[in-house]
Amino acid sequence: MVIMDDVRFVVLNSSAFHGYGKSLSEEKSPEHEHGRISDLTIKRITKFLTEQNQQLAKKSDSKIVINILVCHHHLEKDGSVDDPDYSAMRGAHALIETLSDTNIGRWFVIHGHRHRPRLYQTNDSTGPFVLSAASFGATKIADPQNPSLNQAHLIDLDMKEMKNKRILPAGSIRTFSRAPGMGWSHSYLGTGGLPPSTSFGYRGSVDDLAADINDNITSEIPVSWGELKNLLPKLAFLHYRQLEELNKRLINDYSMEIIFDDTKTPSQCGKKL
Repeated sequence: MVIMDDVRFVVLNSSAFHGYGKSLSEEKSPEHEHGRISDLTIKRITKFLTEQNQQLAKKSDSKIVINILVCHHHLEKDGSVDDPDYSAMRGAHALIETLSDTNIGRWFVIHGHRHRPRLYQTNDSTGPFVLSAASFGATKIADPQNPSLNQAHLIDLDMKEMKNKRILPAGSIRTFSRAPGMGWSHSYLGTGGLPPSTSFGYRGSVDDLAADINDNITSEIPVSWGELKNLLPKLAFLHYRQLEELNKRLINDYSMEIIFDDTKTPSQCGKKL
């Protein structure tokens, strides 16, 4: 565990049980086919974080704003119909429950393993956001085990917003994709993968947001997305799937729509023509 400014990093070796033969679970898969975190490790992490938080609380100028957990294996199964691999970390559910306890802070998790990029939230309103990272170099185009592109992600934490305790965690992700014959690009959209830009942090109802947008756009003239974010600040923390669902609600319930640019980034919102 390392503290840098207001951020605490926890690195978990989810491969620690590899090499010990068959799985300890009832499943017959070898241990090397999945990761694991033991109950003892979870208890030790909880104890250490609790004690460290108590020590920091005694120092008026010391406060952890956000925690970042880095591990190799999935906290959840990928869930894709075409993905034959189900090697989620054993004990991950208990780990998520632990990271959802606000007494030890709020969390953002980064992991790899299957190289299928995904960004999602867990465990209601206090669970960690999770970035399942793509592969920087191992994935091959048209790999039957992974249709995703080679991608690299740049995460920007919104420390100001988090210190205001409005949204925890909060930030944005820029993704660069390896385009065949073109090299690395921030604007290339291929099969699979994360879009070039997305945010994270919002956990509320897209139905409420759609109603709020409808209340704030009274003219037939489209409103720029930047202006709309000034009116409704939480729009800045929607991730790409939430934006898709928000747009569906706007179209179906209010005859409005979000206009996206070529990189799937919102540019305007207004009445549907």
